[in-house]
Amino acid sequence: REREREGSRSSPPPWATNRMPVPACSQITSCFEKISCFLLPHPGLKIPKKSYNGTVSDLDPLFRSMLTTYMRRLFSVDLEPKRIQGRQLTAPELSVYIKTYVGLFQDGRTFPEAKTVLQATAEANNRNALTLGVKKYAEEMDRLVGPGKTKYVKKQEFEEHCTACRTGAMELFDGMATMGAKSAIATIRKELVTEITTAEEKYDVMNTQRNPWQGAEQYILPMGIAIVAFVARYFTDACAPISSICSNTSEFLGHVYVAIFTLMIIVSAGSIKSGFEYFKELLPLLTGGKLDVAKLKTS
Repeated sequence: REREREGSRSSPPPWATNRMPVPACSQITSCFEKISCFLLPHPGLKIPKKSYNGTVSDLDPLFRSMLTTYMRRLFSVDLEPKRIQGRQLTAPELSVYIKTYVGLFQDGRTFPEAKTVLQATAEANNRNALTLGVKKYAEEMDRLVGPGKTKYVKKQEFEEHCTACRTGAMELFDGMATMGAKSAIATIRKELVTEITTAEEKYDVMNTQRNPWQGAEQYILPMGIAIVAFVARYFTDACAPISSICSNTSEFLGHVYVAIFTLMIIVSAGSIKSGFEYFKELLPLLTGGKLDVAKLKTS
């Protein structure tokens, strides 16, 4: 019996097994400049029931009164920029932390351990780093080839700018996403690379569409053949009266450049029609009338 009592005394109590690990405690305190606690009374006996639908009037009056005091203290008396790891949070970043922490208590059955809170803080921090990295990349790319730009950027210059913007975004992420497991950071980092790659493809399409010679390659070769045929026919026409070969060759070359020009007109019919309609929109301006700017932008 004495041994049984000694054994029972040596086993830790239930609350002791759920204590905050020292590494987790030190990491949490290193993330925040100030940590405080404000205790609230029980919200009321109706709240834990499954039938509770969020009605404010069902909350205990004392809880509502203390909650009002807490909110005034938080957003009035002690209102100051929140800091995590030495940097001030923006409103969107703070909302990520709030949603993450609320998710920890959503179950309502168990109180989250310190390790779980630390992981949630790291997840929110690294997600914010992802958002800021994507934002920085987009802002830097918009300066050169954004939606408001009209000038075509040469391929080499575009690729160099993309590389510089990508490097800046990744450095921002690496400098901020330093919390949590390395594997978790690496996973979010891959997401950043994927989003940057997708955005880069979109910027490349926008820049390519501004190229004034875009699609010209489909006309250069046929036009070259047609011009050569036209010039060659000029020389064959000179000897056509004295040679049947020159006459037949001249006739063949005539068919060649006529056929090419006809085919090019058919292929370009859509562009010609669009250009004609655009000219019709500009016609009032050329004749001194009023220009419908809204309709012109739509065209």
